[in-house]
Amino acid sequence: MSFDLGAIERWAPSFAILSASSWLIALITISLFFAIGQPWGTINDVASFVQWAAAIPLVIVIYQSQQARALIALFVAVLGLAALIVACGLTVLLLAQVLTFQQQGTPTAVAGGVFGLWLVLAAALWLGGSPLPGPLLALMAVAGAGTVAGVVGFVGFGSSHWLTYAGGAVGGLAYPAWGYWLGILLLRSPDLLTRSH
Repeated sequence: MSFDLGAIERWAPSFAILSASSWLIALITISLFFAIGQPWGTINDVASFVQWAAAIPLVIVIYQSQQARALIALFVAVLGLAALIVACGLTVLLLAQVLTFQQQGTPTAVAGGVFGLWLVLAAALWLGGSPLPGPLLALMAVAGAGTVAGVVGFVGFGSSHWLTYAGGAVGGLAYPAWGYWLGILLLRSPDLLTRSH
């Protein structure tokens, strides 16, 4: 699994910032949707799609920087890409009114949880040899763990459960912070993740 990273590298900072911003918008609008209703649900769906789609190039660039770990890095990357593609596809079907929120909500949440797992595993793969600062890796892992916890709460106990709120809040705040920080680092040094490959 190898990529021509030229264009992806150049745009990675923008994708990181776009994904972080969309995640923040999605967090706010899903809260408004559950409190008020439409049009916040539709706005959330669009923001969620952008958030997932913009993260795809990040998974690719991060995988490229972890290839020294061979099969495990490939497995983790495929896990992240599959989660994002499923989430994007389900969100498009919802926006096209092919699926209802009741049909789409749980599978998309599960895909989001798998993406959260990717964040944790990708951060763990960098332990002891990351081109990124340690606190940024910790933030990446916290974002992933919070997202997983929020999804477990949502799927297992419902949207009003404390675990849904707590996990959603942790993941919802940590992921944008991680994305903005990563984006700034990549703006300063666009080949930071790939120069050794």
